[in-house]
Formats: sequence, structure tokens, C-alpha cells
Amino acid sequence: MIFQCRLLKWLMQTCKTLREQQLDNSISLVTQVVPDANSILSDPMFHRWVGNQPSGIKALFSSDDPQDAIYLLNEYKANNKRNFRATK
Repeated sequence: MIFQCRLLKWLMQTCKTLREQQLDNSISLVTQVVPDANSILSDPMFHRWVGNQPSGIKALFSSDDPQDAIYLLNEYKANNKRNFRATK
């Protein structure tokens, strides 16, 4: 029984460590591809934009896939450029 508890604790810690490493790798990938990702994510306009998008785009915001985050951030940037040009 003690062995099983130790094994279970070890497995849980290992899984946690792997999830944390995967998250760190995903964040690194997103910020390499979209260097201004952190500033976009902290911008309330980005969150309003996401809220006004179709459900498929909104779903990308909750995805764990870094490619989805990259796509979403790039779509926001492209949309902002179009809107900025249209208001000039």
C-alpha cells in the first residue's frame, strides 16, 4: 500500500512537471512567432474583439494548441491594421 501511494505521488508529480514544460514550450513558441503577444493579451480591445467574433474564432481563445493562439493573435493584428487604415 505504501509503495502504491509513493508511486501514485511520483506519477502525479511527473505529469504535473510534463504539463508545466508543455505550457512553457507553448508560451515560448507563441511569443517567438508573435513577439507582441503579451501586450496584445493584456489589451482590453483584444478581449472585446474576441467577444465579437463568431463562435469558431472564440473557441480558439480557449484552445490549448499554440497554433490556435498564433492564428488568433495574427487575425487580430490583421483586423486591427485593416480597421486602422479604414479610419484614416
